[in-house]
Parts: sequence; C-alpha cells; structure tokens
Amino acid sequence: MNPNEFAMADGRGPDIYLLGTGIVGVWHLTREAEACIRASSQVFLVDPGFGVAEHIAGLGPTVHDLIGEYEDRHSRIDTYRTMAARVISAAMEEPPVSLAVYGHPTLFVYPSTLIRKAARLLDLRVHTVAGISSLDTMLIDLDLDPGMNGLQIYDANAVLVEHRKLDPEVPCLLLQVDAVESAFHTVAASRPSRFRRLVEHLLEFYPPDHIVTNIRSASFPIFEPELIQFELQNLGNEFADRRLGGTVYVPPSRHSEFDEDMAREIYDPLHVNRITYSLE
Repeated sequence: MNPNEFAMADGRGPDIYLLGTGIVGVWHLTREAEACIRASSQVFLVDPGFGVAEHIAGLGPTVHDLIGEYEDRHSRIDTYRTMAARVISAAMEEPPVSLAVYGHPTLFVYPSTLIRKAARLLDLRVHTVAGISSLDTMLIDLDLDPGMNGLQIYDANAVLVEHRKLDPEVPCLLLQVDAVESAFHTVAASRPSRFRRLVEHLLEFYPPDHIVTNIRSASFPIFEPELIQFELQNLGNEFADRRLGGTVYVPPSRHSEFDEDMAREIYDPLHVNRITYSLE
C-alpha cells in the first residue's frame, strides 16, 4: 500500500497516522500500518511488547517510547494529554508522524480521541488505521460469537459512575476492572475493598455464585491465553490475591424469551416472498 493513496483532492496527505499494533507483537502489525509507519518521520509508541519497537525502527522512522509517561499515582488523564501533545507538536514540526498503540487505536485509547479533537482545531489531517484489538482475540479465547446473543462492553468505572443497568441475558465484557475506583495509574497491589462497590453493583443483576472469567489474551506467539474462573462474589479477593488482568467476562445468567412464531417465519422460504419484491 502506498500512503500517498491517503492524500486528499488537494494532494495533501495525512499529518498524523493513528495505528494499532495488535496484541501479539509484530505478528499482528498489518501491512497497512507498516506502510504508514514507513511514511512517518517519527513514531510515538505505546506498546511494551517484545521486539515491537525494534521492528518499527527497522521500517525507517525514529521511535519514541511513550510507556515512560506513566507515573505511579499520577493521573492517567494527564498522561494521555501529554502523549497527545507530543504527537501533535511533532506533527506540526515534521509531518507525517504516527501514534502506534497496543491493540486498536480507538478502542479505549483516549490519546487518539484528544489527537483527533486537536487536529480539527489546528488544521492537521488524521488517518486512522484499524488494528487487531483485545476484543478480537478475546472472542477467540472465549469461543464467543456476538452474533448469537449480542454483547455488552463496558468500562468498569463507567459502570459505577453512570449506574449502568446490565442485561443478564446478554454476554458482558467488563474492561479495566483492575483500574476501578481510580483515575490514577499505580503499580501497587489492590485491596479487596477496592472492588466492593463494583461487586455490589453486579450483584443487582447476577447471582453471587455466578461464574465469571478473568481473561488475558496471549501477547506472544508461544504463549497461551490465561482464563481464570471464579464466583462473582469472590471477585475482590481474586483480584487482590492474584493481580489479575483487567478484563472480566460475565456470561448470561438466564436465557432470553424466544418468539417461536417469529422464528418460524424467519426460516420459512415462503415468508421471504411476502417481504420482498418479485424479480419478474
């Protein structure tokens, strides 16, 4: 792929590329993303994966590791603002540049949102490239097809702050559970009490002994995904004792109502004639 294909009618190309590096290191980096990296003067990287920075540097640009912007007990929002500011500043001086993040560039990546907002005000052009996200790998790890029963996806803090009503008939993914109750980054172990209000909220919709799964997808080709199951009521102790990954899968606790009459119509070959026009 030639990045010049991204140029607008006036011939001007993007100033900033927003990329996802995927979950399994360089194995998930797409050819489209690599084309944008090759076109960039600098790449700002948020991915601690083995060999990712070296591979990107081998494609030509200067690589800046943004992982170091995280500071213990420092506001994550301020960190994201700093990341976005560095990308915007570089794009104004020596475009094009890239922000390359672990996973997908718009799935729980607030710096991407800040960059797009700032770019509109500064007349900078942004091109976003899809990446393989944690959602993609978790669907495989869980053997889950959202087309069957739907899917709810929520940030753990948002569930509490926005008093989200969960549907116990629909599979649910709770993201960033390990960061619940705080907007500050920390490497310190959590107390079980950190998760008390989240568990209390979930128990409004699910029984205490409902089995949930903590999921951590493999981040290297030879690794296997880590799936740890426990009762919902024990979530706080499990996270405190084992320092689990941030995502919890909550399966449905009851079946949805099934409309047998409508199902018969959907699979009736004569019904399609009643809802479409004749080809004659």
